[in-house]
Amino acid sequence: MVEVFIEQYREIVDDSTAAFLVAIALGDESYIEKIREAQKAIDLPNVVCVDARGLQLKEDKSSFNHKGSSYIRSNVG
Repeated sequence: MVEVFIEQYREIVDDSTAAFLVAIALGDESYIEKIREAQKAIDLPNVVCVDARGLQLKEDKSSFNHKGSSYIRSNVG
């Protein structure tokens, strides 16, 4: 699924433009580690995986709060 998204992304932007995959898994606790490992194992050209474990989320639990977003921006690239 991620590979398809990246292929479509590459059709829009230059191939040398970096893409960032933020590894975050929500939902059923029994699958979270498997999902995270699969996310971190993706090996595509110019795709950087950022491990979001422990970063602060908003109340919706699916997007980062300001502090979490700031951490990602300052630690990528």
